[in-house]
Amino acid sequence: MQFHIFISAVIAFFFVKIVMGLRIEGHKNITKHGGLIIAPNHVANWDAPVIGISAALRREVFFLAKSELFKPNKFFALFIKKYNAISIKRHIVDRKAMRIISFHLKRGRTIVIFPEGTRYQGKGFLKPLSGVGYFALKNKVKIIPTYIEGTAERMFSLIRRKKS
Repeated sequence: MQFHIFISAVIAFFFVKIVMGLRIEGHKNITKHGGLIIAPNHVANWDAPVIGISAALRREVFFLAKSELFKPNKFFALFIKKYNAISIKRHIVDRKAMRIISFHLKRGRTIVIFPEGTRYQGKGFLKPLSGVGYFALKNKVKIIPTYIEGTAERMFSLIRRKKS
């Protein structure tokens, strides 16, 4: 694992647990070896970092990120690339991204794929897209379904909190 990712994960883990008060359960289900897909629901912009923090204490994680995140701000694009974001074009078959994902899975790495393909804060879940199943079958890897709750509300309450 890259040193900057491990140090960031340790610091961020304490921030998420102590300052935000988020409860992280089941991160010990993440195996230490072999290709793996973590498939969480997606409710807030903070979901990828929270999943990354939870998993990175056990192993390095790569993320699928919509290509739009890489365009408006070059500094942000460089930052998320340093933290293993893989750009994928939505609403088309992005063969380049598919090759990169399979490359990492075949080398025993962990990929976070949000199966719904977008954030959803309604009741229940959106219909999952087929990508997670495709990559799991093609690369013969396990999927860890993951549930995220409260990241949007917790961050909003931190921002609104007044300092005395």
